[in-house]
Amino acid sequence: MASEINDTLIPIDQKAIIASYEQAAEQGDVIAMFNFGVLYEEGDADSLPKMEEAVRYYECAAEGGQVNAMVNLGIIFSHGKDSIEADVQKAIKYFEAAAGLGNIDAPYNLGLIYEDGYGSIDVDMEKAVCYYEQSANQGHENAMLNLGVIYAFGKDLVLADRKKALNYLHKAIQLGNVDAMYNLGRIYECDSEFDDAAIEKAVQYYETAAAGGQVNSMLNLGVIYAEGKGLIPIDLEKAVYYLELAANCKNVDAMYNLGLVYEDGNDFVPVNMEKAVYYYEQAAKGGQIDALLNLGVIYARGKGEILPDIDKAVQYLKSASEKGETNAALNLGLIYANDLMSNEETESDSVVSCSESASNDEDTVYRLDIIYEECKRSIQADIQKAIDDCDLDAIQEHVHAICKLGLTYLNGKGGIPVEKAIQCFEIASDWDNVDALFQLGLIYENGIGLRAVDMEIAKYYYERAAELGHEASSLRLGVICANGRVAVQADEGNIVHS
Repeated sequence: MASEINDTLIPIDQKAIIASYEQAAEQGDVIAMFNFGVLYEEGDADSLPKMEEAVRYYECAAEGGQVNAMVNLGIIFSHGKDSIEADVQKAIKYFEAAAGLGNIDAPYNLGLIYEDGYGSIDVDMEKAVCYYEQSANQGHENAMLNLGVIYAFGKDLVLADRKKALNYLHKAIQLGNVDAMYNLGRIYECDSEFDDAAIEKAVQYYETAAAGGQVNSMLNLGVIYAEGKGLIPIDLEKAVYYLELAANCKNVDAMYNLGLVYEDGNDFVPVNMEKAVYYYEQAAKGGQIDALLNLGVIYARGKGEILPDIDKAVQYLKSASEKGETNAALNLGLIYANDLMSNEETESDSVVSCSESASNDEDTVYRLDIIYEECKRSIQADIQKAIDDCDLDAIQEHVHAICKLGLTYLNGKGGIPVEKAIQCFEIASDWDNVDALFQLGLIYENGIGLRAVDMEIAKYYYERAAELGHEASSLRLGVICANGRVAVQADEGNIVHS
C-alpha cells in the first residue's frame, strides 16, 4: 500500500483514537478520513478489514484533495480487493489525479497499468514509458528499474537502448535496488554469449544482489557454477550453496537444479539419488514441470537406489503432460505401450497390458486414445522445433519416436485403431524413415485397417525403403515381382522394431 498511518498516530487506546478520527472526519478533516480508511482496509486484532468502509472514507478524503487516498483507491481498483471489484478506469482516474498533484507513486502505477494492460486497457508501451519516466525523474527506484529492463531487452514498440538501460539501472542501484543489480547481471550474462569476460561482471552483480536477498540472482549463480560458463569454471560446491539459498526462499527452479546436481554429480559432489528425488519432489510440489518429468522418468525405470514405481511414474508424467510437457506425454504413452502400468480400474494387482484390457473397458480405450493423440501431437511439435533449430539428429530422433508410436498402435488390441498407426507411419515416411515405409508397404499389401489392398502403393513404399537400404523391403519387392501378390500378415513377427 502506498501510504499507511504514521507511527505517531498509532494509539495505545485503539477505541479512543478511532473516536477521535471519527469526530475529525465528521468535521471534514481529510487526514482523519484517510487514516480511518487505512484502519478499515487493514483491520486489526479485533476486527477483519471492511473494504466498503475503507473505500468510502478514502473517497471522501480524495474529494478533499488527500493525495494518498487517491493512490490507495487507485491500487484497490487496479486489481480489486476483497469485496471491491476491479475497475481500471476508476484506478486511472485516481492515479492521474494524484500524479497531477506531484505524487511519485501514481505515475509509476499508471506505468504498470499500460505496460501489462490491466482489465480492458490495452498494452501501450509508449504511455507506460512516459509515466515511468515521470516517476523516475522524481526518484522512484522501481520506475527506474522497469525502464532499465524495458530498454535492456526492448518490449513491443520500445526498442532496446543499452545506454538508457544502463543509465536507469545504475541509478536504481545507487538507491540500493537489488533487482536492478540482478538485471544488470542479466545484461552482462547475455553479453557473455560473444564476450567470455562479460560473465565475470554478471557474477559480480549477481553476488551483490544475492547478498541483498535477491532470489533470482542466487538461482542464476547456482546454474552458472553448476554448468560453467565462459571464464567461470564448474564449481558444484558453490552451485549447491547458491541453489540451497534460493531453495530456502521457496524457489522451485533452484530445487529442480539441486536435483540435477545430485542426479549427475561429479568428483566434488557425488551422485545421490535420494537427495535428487527429494529436491525434484519439492520442486514438483510447486508445479515445476521439468521436475515432474524427471521424477516420472526416474520412477519408470528406477535409478541408483531409487526403485521403479510405475504408479508414481504415471502420476508425475500425467501432471507434466497436463502442463504441456511433450516428453512427458511420450513417456506416458510408452509406459502404457510396454505394459508397465498397474491396471487399478479392474482391481487387479498384476501388471497387465492396458491395450488388452481396453477390449472390456471403454474408459481405458478413451484414456489410451487421449494419451496416444497427445504423444503424436507432442512429437510433431518436437520435430518442428528440431526443424526450426536445424538439428538434423534431433529430427531423426523424433521421427523414430513417432514411428515407434505407430508400431504401438499397430500392435494394439481391443479397439486401438489401426488408422492411427497409419497416420504416424505417414508422418515418419515423409522423413524417409525406413521402418515406417516398410510398415506402410505391409499395410497396403495386405489391406489392413480401412486401407484396401493396393499392390502399386505397397510397391511404392517398399521401393522407397529398399532404395534406402532396407533389406526386408527388398525381399518383399522380390517376392511380389516373382510371384505376384503374396499376403503377409502384419503381426508382431513382421513388425520391425528398431
